[in-house]
Amino acid sequence: ECPAKTITVEVSKALKATLDLSFGLRQGLFFIRKPQFYTSFAKQFKFLVSEKAYDDFGEYLIQHPNYSLLRSMGVDFTDVKGIVSKREDVFRSNLIERIPLFGRLAKASNRAFTGFANKFRMDVANDMIEKATKLGYTPEKDFHVFQAIGDYVNYGTGRGNLGKLENAADVLNDVFWSPRLISSRLKILNPYTYINPKTPKFIRKEALKDLLGMGAFVLTTSGLGYIAGLDIETDPRSSDYLKQRSGKTRLDFGGGFFPYVVASARLITGESKSPASGAVSSLTEGYKAPGRVGVVGNLLRNKLSPMVGFAYDLLQQKDFKGDPIEYPEAVVDLFVPMVVQDFTDIYKEEGISKLPLGAFGFIGAGVQSFDAPDSK
Repeated sequence: ECPAKTITVEVSKALKATLDLSFGLRQGLFFIRKPQFYTSFAKQFKFLVSEKAYDDFGEYLIQHPNYSLLRSMGVDFTDVKGIVSKREDVFRSNLIERIPLFGRLAKASNRAFTGFANKFRMDVANDMIEKATKLGYTPEKDFHVFQAIGDYVNYGTGRGNLGKLENAADVLNDVFWSPRLISSRLKILNPYTYINPKTPKFIRKEALKDLLGMGAFVLTTSGLGYIAGLDIETDPRSSDYLKQRSGKTRLDFGGGFFPYVVASARLITGESKSPASGAVSSLTEGYKAPGRVGVVGNLLRNKLSPMVGFAYDLLQQKDFKGDPIEYPEAVVDLFVPMVVQDFTDIYKEEGISKLPLGAFGFIGAGVQSFDAPDSK
């Protein structure tokens, strides 16, 4: 593997993703209605403070009676140790874990993230195996059912299948922030997922209940935000759709789903709504109208890895907000954890009074603080 590529791409991504406990409200959001979510959420704190707890769970997982079956089903277990191909997409490099002091913090948060993911996948998969068994399915006679369970557990926890692009996984992981997460989001939002006759009916029903459960969570958090006095945008043509806004700061409890919903609404209607002025404009009419291609391009831009995204911004000579790139701040930002950058942006835009909002970033909520340009 090329050392230069590792340092510039994978280290940047790993640094951006460290120092938080974001798995639950990001990769795990689709399964938030399941009781296994909350036991795994609590367990991550043990993994955070104790490497022994993480190692003990790893041994427990391997010794579990269903482990061989889970692996043959394709359930995707990852690790913060060993070869990089077995790590989560955003932690492909372990170089940051060797940095004095900071490395210990990074390793602890990475351990919590991965431990949560593995325990959650194991618990959900075992629950589904039990349900399948009660319905009369057996691995010997109905192995395709158990493979479908493995696929369901994977895409429901942010590890979507790349299909024919699986052999290009390493390249895609360099280009995009998390190609498997993108795949999982597209699978969850695809209506065919819930009516595909090739998927066993009980899995489709379970997935539909999970979709409704996630929707209920999003609407509940939006309602609570509204009661608390935050502004809630309900028009899906706006990039602020269902985000909870206080001044220039936005809280996003959508687990990365909102951009796809917004892009779809804009493509269908041919219109976009400015989060700054509230004005609705056509995508195809008027000066500098982005067109539908521009909507897709903007969506893809926001899914790029930090280094590739920065290279794209250099070509455009502007950041995602449309502002000129500021040096050297833009370069430094490539290697600053997102939670740290969230607090920094809030302080720059709104001062110390709104800093507590940055705490939501630690548990996986999106936190952004900026003055939206009227054209966005």
